[in-house]
Amino acid sequence: MKIVMTRVDERLIHGQIINAWYTRNNISHILIVDEELVEDQFMTNVYKALTPLSIQVEVFGVDGIIDFLKANSDIDGRVLLLSRMLSPIVRLVEKGIRPDCVLMADKKYFPNKIPISKEDKQCVNRLAEMGISAIAQEYPDDEPLLIKPFR
Repeated sequence: MKIVMTRVDERLIHGQIINAWYTRNNISHILIVDEELVEDQFMTNVYKALTPLSIQVEVFGVDGIIDFLKANSDIDGRVLLLSRMLSPIVRLVEKGIRPDCVLMADKKYFPNKIPISKEDKQCVNRLAEMGISAIAQEYPDDEPLLIKPFR
C-alpha cells in the first residue's frame, strides 16, 4: 500500500473528500487515525457508509495505522491517510510514516484567518523539522499554500 495523500480535515469524510480528492487520487483505502473514533463504532459505521463500496475505510489509533500498513505492505492500494487533528499525523511521522506533505483543509491554516492553537503551531514546526511540508489547500484546484514554521 502506498500513502498517496495525507489530509487533516475536522470533518473527516464528506462530499468534498469523495467527489474531489478521491477521484483525483484514485484512492482504494481511507485510513482514519483517530484515537476517540476507534471507540465509537456508530460514527465509524457512519463514515464507512458515506464512501463508495469500492473504498475500504478503516479507523485506527496511531499504532493501529502502523500495524495495518505493515501487515498490508504487499497489497496494491492507494491510501488517503485522514485525521481530524494534526497531532496524530505528527506522531505517525515520528514513528516512521513519511508522507510527501500534509494537506490542511481547515481554514484556520489559511492567511488572515482565526489564530491557530499553540499545539498546532508546534505540530507544524515539528513537521518542518522532520522535512515534511504542511500545505493549506481546501480543494484540489486551489493553489496550495505552504504553511511556514512559526516563531
